[in-house]
Amino acid sequence: MEMEFNSLVDTLKRFNSLKIINKNVDSCWIQFSMESQEILESISSVLLEIKEQYPCNLLVLSNKKKPEDFSYKLIIESQNRTAAINIINKKIKTILDSSGDIEKAKQKELGLPDLSLVTIRQMAMELKRRNNLTFALVWIENNERDNIAIEGSGNPTQLVGLLARGSHMAIEWADKSIKFYKPSDDE
Repeated sequence: MEMEFNSLVDTLKRFNSLKIINKNVDSCWIQFSMESQEILESISSVLLEIKEQYPCNLLVLSNKKKPEDFSYKLIIESQNRTAAINIINKKIKTILDSSGDIEKAKQKELGLPDLSLVTIRQMAMELKRRNNLTFALVWIENNERDNIAIEGSGNPTQLVGLLARGSHMAIEWADKSIKFYKPSDDE
């Protein structure tokens, strides 16, 4: 476990404004300070993501001599500390590799879905297999008004409401985005 713990410490050191103040391998905690709110949010989001499976906390500590100075203590309370450390380390490395952008990190971790070979009918069939999902897909092929198709699933009342809300949103978008040409009276 000591090797994994030191690897996590080294990963945390890769953040520019983060300084390790103290650490304890046996009690499994790392105390650090930093000035960047984004880094703190990144670390917090990782801990929140794994907290149910691997209990861990991030404590905020204030300095008695200088109350405006804060430090943070990452405590791993999980029974399986090695697994928790490895997961935290992996997720933080992914965030670092994505230049601190959490969305890019998640996309890198999960991958981009390739929809180039998926048809709308296949999407609808996959969505119909899901529970507690109301959806509606409406599409037109070749701009023929008689060639409109719809797929949907869910409570009929919710489905009709979904379609009505979608129509309303489309009308609002069209009002803002489409420029209409109004001929003058002279023409």
